[in-house]
Amino acid sequence: MVKCFQVIRDIQTIQLVQNMKGVQMVKWVLGAMLALSSMSSFAAAQKVELAVEDKNYFPLSGTYDSDDKPAGQYVGVVADMFKLFNKSQSEFELVVKPYPIKRLIFEYLKPDSLIGVRFPDDKDWDADFKKTSGYQDKLVYSEPVIAYTDGAFVLESNKNIDLTKLTSMGLIGGFSPDAYDAQIKSKQIRLEDSLNTVSLLGKLVQKKVDAIYINKFIGLCKLGKLKDAHVVFSEVLPHRDSSYRLSSVKFPKLVTTFNKFLKEKGSDIEQIKQDYLKNNCN
Repeated sequence: MVKCFQVIRDIQTIQLVQNMKGVQMVKWVLGAMLALSSMSSFAAAQKVELAVEDKNYFPLSGTYDSDDKPAGQYVGVVADMFKLFNKSQSEFELVVKPYPIKRLIFEYLKPDSLIGVRFPDDKDWDADFKKTSGYQDKLVYSEPVIAYTDGAFVLESNKNIDLTKLTSMGLIGGFSPDAYDAQIKSKQIRLEDSLNTVSLLGKLVQKKVDAIYINKFIGLCKLGKLKDAHVVFSEVLPHRDSSYRLSSVKFPKLVTTFNKFLKEKGSDIEQIKQDYLKNNCN
């Protein structure tokens, strides 16, 4: 009889141990599933190279800081916008790579290009090359991201200067003032490159050039730090109003995701821009 009770107790003990092992096994399986789910979620973020312009356009964008010194990385309004994009979704991770302005379009549209998306871009930019390279109809563009005006700044005393009187113009190396193509080709206007906006403004103030061609936002920002410059944006000389866009050949779905981001985070992007204005343009 004693042996019978002992056998029963042994069976109950074995069952208890088995049940405990079962619980531990369930916990282990659940933990493994959570870990795999986490790994799967992380793996889903596809890294895509984002080609940007290696230029001095702070605070909007570029690789230079507010003191016109190399920043060692891509900085400014646009840089912060793309950081926000990466945080706002888990499908794509944009990896920023700056390219020299003149080389960017060739690197972007060559057959073995590693570039996934480009910013900024515009349907009218590099139109001839996009057509001859066969990519004109393959490029997908985002909705407008940042509106811009490119035009001429002149001395206040020349604010009404006529285009026919313009003989020289400064601009940042790599840029092309399309609105002045005819005057440049006829050699009426001589172009002079500079590395940054401050250098351009210096040439204008010293009357080394009649005008400088630059983004209006950038020019006004830099003028906010210069006292008694007596420089104004010309409303009578040709200027271009458009919007910067994201473009891609390989990742149309990314462009769609980015458009959704623009719609949902538009106010956040505007706040980023206003913060840079407040802290860097006064």
